[in-house]
Amino acid sequence: MPLILLKLCQWQWICNGVAISLLLFNLPSDAATFTSRSRRLIELRDFSPLPQGVAVIADGKAITIADQGIVQSMIVNNANFVVDSSLALAHANSDIHILGISQDFLSDIQFFSTLVGRFSVTAGESLKFNLNGSLSLLNSIDDPLLGGVSISEKTSIVLQDLTNRTRINVLEVFGGLNTNSIQTLKQDFFSFNLGQDVRLDSYLNRSSFQETTESLQTFFVGSFEREFQEDTELALVIVNQSCNYASNENDVCVKVPEPGNNLAILIFGLFGLNYLIYFHKFR
Repeated sequence: MPLILLKLCQWQWICNGVAISLLLFNLPSDAATFTSRSRRLIELRDFSPLPQGVAVIADGKAITIADQGIVQSMIVNNANFVVDSSLALAHANSDIHILGISQDFLSDIQFFSTLVGRFSVTAGESLKFNLNGSLSLLNSIDDPLLGGVSISEKTSIVLQDLTNRTRINVLEVFGGLNTNSIQTLKQDFFSFNLGQDVRLDSYLNRSSFQETTESLQTFFVGSFEREFQEDTELALVIVNQSCNYASNENDVCVKVPEPGNNLAILIFGLFGLNYLIYFHKFR
């Protein structure tokens, strides 16, 4: 395939079908054709009371290599916690897409974002907010013997009670698909866990697990409300973690550890949470 066409198509997704079709004529028969896509959304709004301070931290890495053939990736990873005089909105979304046709390939993409809000609740009052979100995972490879594709997405929402040094679980959504030929590496998993103060108004979950194509979709809408019997300082911590992996080495996205109990306290110590902080590093 001419180098000029590869260069023109590198970041133009409309060219993908043309580029991959032409590569079919130039690659050996043992090249893998694959795609992997993960999409996640989490949104919290209608806070009562409003947060007194917020912070956002994001980090990630992306490696894409194809010694013979083509591997491309599209990455969107956004996180923000916006507050004005009358409303607050915590929002995080990601859309990561890997596709290619190659004999020797590697794509390793990992991102995380942490949103933190500080709240002061008066004795006898409640902390309330509405929440909604979605998770969509898709893996496809024409021949698992030639390689594997892997996805995991996790969102954890917890409240750190800084006054009493306790933790209140709000929500955890965790899904992963590992599509390959090695049985011990087919670690497909899904969990959806609600805290006792969460009311779920709408929930939908769909999944399909086949040998070469796997998918998982989840949508939910709900609300959180908890009353406090004393003046309480709280830290709302929202942690989002993404892993997307494709390789003919058949590695997988493994389960990621849960955020530590002292995460919010650490962020308070570093930043004070009196203003919005956004830090992004790409390597």
